[in-house]
Amino acid sequence: MTFLDLVEEVRHRPVEEMEELKHVLDHELIEAERDRLYLDHLESVSEWESGKLKPTSDIEEFLRSLDEGWKPETSSPISGLELV
Repeated sequence: MTFLDLVEEVRHRPVEEMEELKHVLDHELIEAERDRLYLDHLESVSEWESGKLKPTSDIEEFLRSLDEGWKPETSSPISGLELV
């Protein structure tokens, strides 16, 4: 089943089922974001413990370190969700 087929199937469902699906997807998106934040936290703790992160009171140095570590988001928030 393609994504387009799935969308068409959903469009033909009763409103109550579409609302339930929306509720389920909203919940899945929240959980995916929660998982992403937790993994980011673990990565930050690891970087701190390995000495890659250093405390500073120099705002310019802090902003430079943010720019150096920034990378664009490449993963989907629902990449783990399987459509059957």
